[in-house]
Amino acid sequence: MFLYCFDDRNQRACHGLLAVPGPVRKLGPVADTDSPDGPWGLDAFSGCVLGRDGGGWRAYVTAYHKDRAQFDQSRPFLCESDDGLTWTRRGLVEFRRMPEGFQGYLKQPSVLRLDDGRYRMYVWFHGQYRGQSVARLCTAISADGCVFEIERFDPPILHHVNELKRWGFEPGLTPNEAFEAHQKATESDTSDELLPLKRLRSNDSTNLFRVPRTGQVILYGVLFIPNPAGSPRREERDNARSLLRIVTRRTSDDGLTFSDPQIVLVPDELDPLDQQFYYLS
Repeated sequence: MFLYCFDDRNQRACHGLLAVPGPVRKLGPVADTDSPDGPWGLDAFSGCVLGRDGGGWRAYVTAYHKDRAQFDQSRPFLCESDDGLTWTRRGLVEFRRMPEGFQGYLKQPSVLRLDDGRYRMYVWFHGQYRGQSVARLCTAISADGCVFEIERFDPPILHHVNELKRWGFEPGLTPNEAFEAHQKATESDTSDELLPLKRLRSNDSTNLFRVPRTGQVILYGVLFIPNPAGSPRREERDNARSLLRIVTRRTSDDGLTFSDPQIVLVPDELDPLDQQFYYLS
């Protein structure tokens, strides 16, 4: 795996990395959140770039509305380039068949090309749905890569830990004790549905790839382990200070049902104590 960095201070503190100068020339941002034109700030985090039929490139990023009162309009956004150097903004991705009753924004698209030529987008929904707060990874399908129809929303591909709450991460409780406490506070007729959902917990730092030869889809995401008060790995300024992020890998043959997460990147005894892994791309 190659990592391209403009500042190697953090890398010098990591174990197992070999620094190799590469033929990289910094040309400036393609898009950023502080651009002066229009209502949108563009963010490429957990976005993707695909080759276009006939040549050139298409980038899927997230357009966040700069007006907080209209933030729920934030959606994936298209940029295109003939040479990969000069990019043109094409506009917001259009979504059809949105789930009835959903109010919120969509972010961080991963788009894959299927064998039949269609495009499948994996995108995070954040907002309200039927009176409940939701944060989930869903899918949408497109024939042209510009107009998508929602394919999979309920049930989703993954749930953000904030939607499922922090089962198993409560300070002072083992995972089983925490889950039992949650069950006691939940109606008995739904408790059997909760346990299978635990394997679908993630955050929204996901990146997906498809192996053309086999069609297998690989999902790199984040899972959490407890990071209790008093731990030397804990950082009180963190927005999830009771959790320690590690990177996992899931696979799917059909792109819709994924395996249990397999841990692939976790701090070891040679890493800095406060080392966490937020995503893998």
